[in-house]
Amino acid sequence: MTSSSRSPRIAWLVNLFGDPTPQHAHAAAALRPIAARLDAVIVPVYAIDERCDALAEVADTERLAYTRARLVALLGEHDLPAGEPVIANPGLGASLRERVEVLVDAVREVEPLFIAVHTHTYSAVDRFFMGSFSEKFFSNAPSPVLVLNPHAELPASYDAITFGTDGSDNAMDAFERFLPIARTLGARVRVEHQLSVRELPLFLSGEGSRAQYEAEIAAERDRAEQALTPYRVAGEAAGVPVLTAVAVESASVGIGEGMEERAADRDTALIAIAAHGDQKRPGNLGSTAVWLMRHAQRPVLVFPTVGAQGRTAGA
Repeated sequence: MTSSSRSPRIAWLVNLFGDPTPQHAHAAAALRPIAARLDAVIVPVYAIDERCDALAEVADTERLAYTRARLVALLGEHDLPAGEPVIANPGLGASLRERVEVLVDAVREVEPLFIAVHTHTYSAVDRFFMGSFSEKFFSNAPSPVLVLNPHAELPASYDAITFGTDGSDNAMDAFERFLPIARTLGARVRVEHQLSVRELPLFLSGEGSRAQYEAEIAAERDRAEQALTPYRVAGEAAGVPVLTAVAVESASVGIGEGMEERAADRDTALIAIAAHGDQKRPGNLGSTAVWLMRHAQRPVLVFPTVGAQGRTAGA
């Protein structure tokens, strides 16, 4: 939990010298209204790279101070409420795994409500979230991760949020962690479950078969709607207005795709979702979360599985 004597914190993972200025500006524009609503400060977190060109002419003894000053300047340039920068130093020659471990430890010290990450313009999510980084970061991330891709639209406010659920315990746990954030944002939350159905084959297209098919879908939808009752109860207890809905889509429509289309129709500011939570591969995000991070035209808040590290900050 964050201390009640200080402002809430949002950790911003910044590739300070590697990402272009427009990318920093895009991330800052997404964070500014959230920080204002939460009365939070933005804490830039950077893993120093001793080999980057920007530090080549800076004396070794001055690199830390120089990097800190650049991070402070970055917050000032984009009119963000400034927290004290956190700089991780994995050391020269550190492997990707070692860099991620140091970065996760640095973020944990911040005790943020969530971690904001802007994906790379040249490769969308793939290079940042796939493979070893994904496995390590998402299995150890101490807080939810707000993913900002370069194609995401920037809402002026976050008063309408969709939370996607597959009905699992993992999703309910993520929802309970999400509610304090939603309450502080003053958001209306739509909890969605997508029911995927297959069309009847041609040889079963008679009137009797069609009636039975529609009855089976209606019964399955009723069961799914009943299963969403705990979300409404939890929302009411937390003081968050929650509407639940079951969307029936063709099996050819991916869950992420369906969520994004419905969010676009409703001018939804943000989509929240639990990571897959595969017990054999705890860092695995799952296909729905990955699709949304690649393609959603709005920020996506991903809740990693709570494992041995315990609950996230602010939960």
